[in-house]
Amino acid sequence: MSSPIVLKSHTFCGHTPPQEEISVTTMSDTYSQDQKERLIRFMLMCDDRETPEIECGPPACFWRGGVFKYSGYCRMNRNTTRGLTKKGMNVRLSSYVGEIDFGLDQAVEFIQMSKNVIPVNSPLVCGSVASSPAPGTVVHWTMCESHTKVNPSFVNTLNHADEIWVPTDWQKKQFESEGVKPPIRTMPLGVDPDIYKPSKTELIYSSGTKSFVFLSCFAWSWRKSPEVLIRAFVRAFDKNDDVTLVVMSKSIDGFADIDAEIHNFLLGEKKAFPHIVVCEEVVPEDVMPHVYSAADVFTLFPRGEGWGLPFCEAAACGTPLLGSRCTGHAVLFDEADTLFVEPDRVVPAPYEMISFSDVYKETDFCDFSDSVIDEAAEKMRFLYENPEKAKEMGKACRDRIISTYPWDRTTEMVYNRLMELQP
Repeated sequence: MSSPIVLKSHTFCGHTPPQEEISVTTMSDTYSQDQKERLIRFMLMCDDRETPEIECGPPACFWRGGVFKYSGYCRMNRNTTRGLTKKGMNVRLSSYVGEIDFGLDQAVEFIQMSKNVIPVNSPLVCGSVASSPAPGTVVHWTMCESHTKVNPSFVNTLNHADEIWVPTDWQKKQFESEGVKPPIRTMPLGVDPDIYKPSKTELIYSSGTKSFVFLSCFAWSWRKSPEVLIRAFVRAFDKNDDVTLVVMSKSIDGFADIDAEIHNFLLGEKKAFPHIVVCEEVVPEDVMPHVYSAADVFTLFPRGEGWGLPFCEAAACGTPLLGSRCTGHAVLFDEADTLFVEPDRVVPAPYEMISFSDVYKETDFCDFSDSVIDEAAEKMRFLYENPEKAKEMGKACRDRIISTYPWDRTTEMVYNRLMELQP
């Protein structure tokens, strides 16, 4: 049996169970994060004698977008370009370098993609948004998390493309109603069931957890509604319940003090707080299936999503879902195998969202009244008190997600469309 995986975490509130001394495999890597980034930058910039360019003919496409981080867009770009390459598409990749969330050996294939020389009028896919013109067809594969309104400048940028791809029919209708003029195609995202699947590898948080674990993974921001998550949890449980909430999150801008914000969320709530653990470690993607599988429930109540990959990935690992059903990620929830709450009001994007990105100017988001938070607490309690029912729901949801949204199907749809766009 392999050694358990340990993630560094700390208890925010509640009782921490005593831990025995154990031998563990940690998240340490041969290279530090800074060393990885510098090495990747060097490999991308080195001259032709080191990494010769390779001339490739059609079928081909240019692909612009990040691949090295664990963000949703990066996973979308990474999975699709890999899949296209396996199908014989010659991809010329242009990517920024941020955090490297996987091994350097995997990074080499993306560096090689950046050296492919393909026909200049091959179609260009922007895996997010880029407004620069190109000789071939320009496609934006993008999304918006707002409820109804879309920023006019964002709409103007989209209107410079030849074609738009979005992950859901909901997004397609929203863009069309807000004045996006190029043809819009629905290209759903998905999950690789060979990677995201139930795992029996033991996973331990250094702070300890109680027997039943609610897991929430997200980049810390107002859009993800962390206050709804925290308040629902402390209303559902107290210190005597054998339950832990693991908040796996990092500040989206590097400035948020997560502990301080959780403290503010708890003001006015009851004092006998249940066990809450915070994990701010950067977890490599190949470890995430073990993280999801080790949890009894995955829960998050975002105000808006374009797709909601963590829900999709957790479901593929057989972990039951509890979340908010609204905007783009509503497609992932079904009454037969998931639990959810629905927002009951709409609010303008606050200053903190606009200051993070201009794309949120003049937009609105779903929001939750106090009664909806109480409803979320009741559903948390139900899952805790009915673990076998929760497991049944998790299995049924896994079957639905991996059959409806396998990444191979996404790749096939993208490949077929790019073949039609070949010059």
